[in-house]
Amino acid sequence: MSRPAAIVTGGARGIGLACAEALAGAGFDILVVDLAEKAGDGLAADITARGAKFAYHRSDIADLDGHAALVDAATSAFGRMDCLVNNAGIGAVVRGDLLELKPENFDRILAINLRGTVFLSQAVARAMLAAPGDFPKSIITITSVSAEMASPERADYCISKAGLSMWVKALALRLAPENIGVFEVR
Repeated sequence: MSRPAAIVTGGARGIGLACAEALAGAGFDILVVDLAEKAGDGLAADITARGAKFAYHRSDIADLDGHAALVDAATSAFGRMDCLVNNAGIGAVVRGDLLELKPENFDRILAINLRGTVFLSQAVARAMLAAPGDFPKSIITITSVSAEMASPERADYCISKAGLSMWVKALALRLAPENIGVFEVR
């Protein structure tokens, strides 16, 4: 019997790891995506101990050219893709007066937190639509209270999370007729 499969970005530690563990415990096979060259000690054992198959894919979601390989890694590992958890992200590169915000810091945080997540979600949604299956499909994006709460010391971070929040709303409206649930978790 096949199991549903989930991709968890930023899944090697913190919130992403907790999401991967919870999904594995709920019956999902897990592809963890993170920046490290290989999965850390114990990560595979932790996930497989919950009855799940485990795969790891090294990727920087800011690199849009790597998204196709990431989608291929999930379908190659499990033959399916039922859930995406967009967790990968960074905080403000430099905290400080927003009047001193540097374009390179702004571009970096938006490349990861917003642009990378938007276009990875797009790639995964297209793959889900191309291969309907027997399990419900979903895309879950971790944002932050900073999507609504302004902080002049880290305006770039707040902007990235506010943009993600709107992306989730738009994607949810687009994919609802396709029976793909799209959710924001703050």
